[in-house]
Amino acid sequence: MGVLYNQVADQLQALIQQGVYRDGDRLPGVRVLSRQFSVSISTILQAHQTLEGRGYLDARERSGYFVRLPALDAPEPVMQKHRAKPVPVTAREMALDLCADEQKRMVPLATAIPHPDYLPLRQIQQSTLWAARRGLETLDYSFPGKESFRRQIAQRMATLGVPVSPDDVLATNGAQEAIILALRAVTQPGDIVAVETPSFPGILQALEVVGLQVIEIPTHPSDGLSLEGLQLALDKWPLKACVVVTNHSNPMGARMPDERKQQLVSMLAAAGVPLIEDDIYGDLYHTGDRPKPAKAFDRTDN
Repeated sequence: MGVLYNQVADQLQALIQQGVYRDGDRLPGVRVLSRQFSVSISTILQAHQTLEGRGYLDARERSGYFVRLPALDAPEPVMQKHRAKPVPVTAREMALDLCADEQKRMVPLATAIPHPDYLPLRQIQQSTLWAARRGLETLDYSFPGKESFRRQIAQRMATLGVPVSPDDVLATNGAQEAIILALRAVTQPGDIVAVETPSFPGILQALEVVGLQVIEIPTHPSDGLSLEGLQLALDKWPLKACVVVTNHSNPMGARMPDERKQQLVSMLAAAGVPLIEDDIYGDLYHTGDRPKPAKAFDRTDN
């Protein structure tokens, strides 16, 4: 009996791996599979349990069994070597091509858009209706953002160890515009800026829009930006800013430890180089407490 249900499990697994049943698909009912494989229902149920243990199926109450492709054991990325000199940024066309390819045939990992199953759609709909009933109060222009909204952001920042007032908060059309505004505040076209490599394409686009050169700083998949590489760049080049995603960077996924964040802030403050921190993924922590942004260690308003 054990050999038989394992054989059924192996055949179902082969169908999943061949793409006959894809991730999220519901498997046929146990009676249908019982007839298909000419085995008993109990054998099918044991085969399902075997595939659950292998990570290929999810059992959902009153719904059946659904395909779940197991996570691949990908090798840890290798930190790239330090580049010797600044280079102009030419990322716009590459980023547009990447987005176009993702829409056609790839999982969109470059954009922070979760699968609809992860979203609280009912609560979003209720909130949208609540806001619509308030009429023009929710629809009028409000630069630099409604005071009540900026106050909520300030309260949220306080929980991260970053005390700011609502007057310190500027609402933008997303993180990319915020990065562009920050770059324009501290640089001129042609200036040199330090960035992680590999870096998020949207950051490269922002650097290109502002007309900056970049010096690429190697990034470790666990520790984040190489502080040793950054120090070499600070010693050799007149950097005007450093752009870093400190928590769960895209595409490396690196989460810089707090002690290295402190070192990063201190190094840049000593050199008089502003830090532009993108903390868009800080809430995607898996265990423990939410990681602090580097801003929580800033004592010089840098």
